[in-house]
Order: sequence, then C-alpha cells, then structure tokens
Amino acid sequence: MAQNEVSDNKSSKNKSFEEDLTRLEEIVSILESGEKTLAENLKLYEEGIRLSRSCHKKLDEVEGRLQILNMEYAENGDIQTSDFDPEERG
Repeated sequence: MAQNEVSDNKSSKNKSFEEDLTRLEEIVSILESGEKTLAENLKLYEEGIRLSRSCHKKLDEVEGRLQILNMEYAENGDIQTSDFDPEERG
C-alpha cells in the first residue's frame, strides 16, 4: 500500500505482526507529514490504534508461549511446546 493511502481495512487478524507494524509505521509517517485532511488523519489514527492493539496482543501471545516454554524447561529440562491461551494468563 502506498504511503499516502488511507486504508479502509479494519481487520489485521490475518496479517503478520511484521505487516501490522510496517503499516503502523507508515501511518505514523503520514500523520507526521501533516499533508492529510483532518478527516483523513482521524481515519488513519483509528487504523493505527487498531494496529497497535493487534501488535500488543500478538506480542502478549508470544510472551506467554515463551513463559510456558521456560517453565516447562525449568521443570524437566526438556523443551516442550503447548498452546497458549491469553485468556488463561490472568
């Protein structure tokens, strides 16, 4: 997506962390440039908030998996993976 485009894509669930982060960086650059209208900036800001939340969620999931791996390794010396559910993390 070109740097000056405003995206109407409201879901980043199927995108990778890296794709979300790249788009978020593009949005920051666009907003900092001051070249868009107030309405366009508002749409970009909203998209940026969604992307930021998505990135944080993905990072939390990875952090949880790492914690599980570390605990399992500490308990038995073998690395075993298990699914991580961010809702269970509490």
